[in-house]
Amino acid sequence: MEKYVFKKYSSFVSNACLISSFSNLFYNCGLDIMESDIFFLGDGMRFDYQWDDNAKSLKDIVLFHDSNIMIQNFFEQINEKISIKKIPCGVNEEEFNIFIKKKIDEGVPVIIAINTEYITYYNKIPSKFRPHFLTVIGYRDNEAYISDCLVPTVRNYETYVGFFGFSDLFKASRKMGHIYYDFNYEISVKKITTIELNQIHYKFKKNIEIDLYDNYEKLKDFAYRIRNMKKQFPIEEIAKSAEDLFFNIKYNGILHSRMLVYTHMLKYYEKNQEVLSKLKDIYIKWEAINYALLKNNLTNAPADKYDGLCESVLNLLDLEYTTYKSMLACYTADKIL
Repeated sequence: MEKYVFKKYSSFVSNACLISSFSNLFYNCGLDIMESDIFFLGDGMRFDYQWDDNAKSLKDIVLFHDSNIMIQNFFEQINEKISIKKIPCGVNEEEFNIFIKKKIDEGVPVIIAINTEYITYYNKIPSKFRPHFLTVIGYRDNEAYISDCLVPTVRNYETYVGFFGFSDLFKASRKMGHIYYDFNYEISVKKITTIELNQIHYKFKKNIEIDLYDNYEKLKDFAYRIRNMKKQFPIEEIAKSAEDLFFNIKYNGILHSRMLVYTHMLKYYEKNQEVLSKLKDIYIKWEAINYALLKNNLTNAPADKYDGLCESVLNLLDLEYTTYKSMLACYTADKIL
């Protein structure tokens, strides 16, 4: 007998696959919750940054918001537990399939870690390995029905809802240690409905203050180190690892957090078009800097190009600082907080 859940999961065009997976899941339960809500309730603006003088590769540059910690913080906000578990080690493909199908039969979607090398449903994905998350929401015969809220491509944000062969899903999951997120699905959905707006606004304000007084200094250091990038790393290594740094900035780091600040304000404070315009401009400028950095790293650009990028980042940080200050002032003046 065919077991199949044909439910159309809308896929948000967002920027962090784990956050998008949870947001998309809850949205399809009829909950008015966005990636930005999960991000700020989970203290997502906390930023891990490290660029040591002795780093040998762009891969050694730590530059991201920790989505896993963010999700755990979010569940703490609703007084619910979530844990990262592993499908029992040593399972074969048949046992893996049985495990996933049992979850689906119980009405529980499975958010699972995969290796992008084994993705066969999309032909624009870079061949390099990247950790990724998707949601299994149904199945039929030897195919899983999945929602991939953020296919990790270089140029555009892409989404996919459809079938993925269980054999390929097994291989992709095995490469990541068969990791999945375990939580009480029904209770979590009920508790999310109790989240109040003032709770979201309060956490948003706290997150912006984190960015102003902590992340600002970290990103200034990042800007200055861009200037000396060619001196620290061999040309071949820069070209080899350029895409890794690009992905960290776009999907896990600076860029996605700026988009979520914008989407939060768009949802809750649409009337302030002046602030919204500045926030959108900030995002666009960060995106341009990221692509310029990728181009420089791939084409062995002269040193003055890196000098220019350093100045661009510093100027953008100053614009962010003043914009965020005025944004918080608007919040306070209108007593949203």
